[in-house]
Amino acid sequence: MQNYGTTLIVNNETHANNPHSILKKIFLDCYKKARAEKFFPTDDAQILEHYGYKVMVVEGSPLNIKITTAEDLVLARAILRIKRNV
Repeated sequence: MQNYGTTLIVNNETHANNPHSILKKIFLDCYKKARAEKFFPTDDAQILEHYGYKVMVVEGSPLNIKITTAEDLVLARAILRIKRNV
């Protein structure tokens, strides 16, 4: 794991995946504080950093995809077929 100190700016060289691993109490407390302070973060990592928590980056797999569309489901099925035959 590496701590980059601040939220990574996603560009053509970096790919960020979810889910984040956050304790529920910390997560909810940060969002309650942000709402009270009218702070509107762009993502969960930014809000944690804002309240003093360190964000760690863990290398993952490019095959870890988020399924939100019919096309994503087709891709996920193809990945599973390939992995099962290897």
